[in-house]
Amino acid sequence: MTGLISSIYTKKMALFSLAAIFLIILDRVFKVWSKLVWSAKPQELTSWFHLTYSPNSSLAFSLPANQYFILAVVIALFLIITAVGLNKLRRQDYQAIWWLLIVLGAASNLLDRLLYGAVIDYLSVPWLTTFNLADGLITVGVAALVLQELLPKNQK
Repeated sequence: MTGLISSIYTKKMALFSLAAIFLIILDRVFKVWSKLVWSAKPQELTSWFHLTYSPNSSLAFSLPANQYFILAVVIALFLIITAVGLNKLRRQDYQAIWWLLIVLGAASNLLDRLLYGAVIDYLSVPWLTTFNLADGLITVGVAALVLQELLPKNQK
């Protein structure tokens, strides 16, 4: 029975991993597209949602900070998150799914910082913020981990 559970876990993780990798590739494509196309002509899909090019050299929520400090903190956090995620994966813990979203989203944004000196945001809700798909994956991953911890053990 343990072999069957391990096999099901492995198949689910493989499928989820492929979906997450696809989303990060999509994020990378949108970032390039936003720089090439939407920087010259943003697309207003609705009055409350636009596609645009918005390099963000600040911290989350546009908090100001030194670029080298940001890069050092992001790299350190990325390494810690990756280590925790790999440990969860090795133990066949379903939390690995959420850690994978966080790691891939962080990797995409880290690549932006290394390539462009800023994170490329392209999804704009004018009255709220501008973000990217990687930010969304990180948010979903963190929210799911928090919810898993808050739920009673028998509901997980």
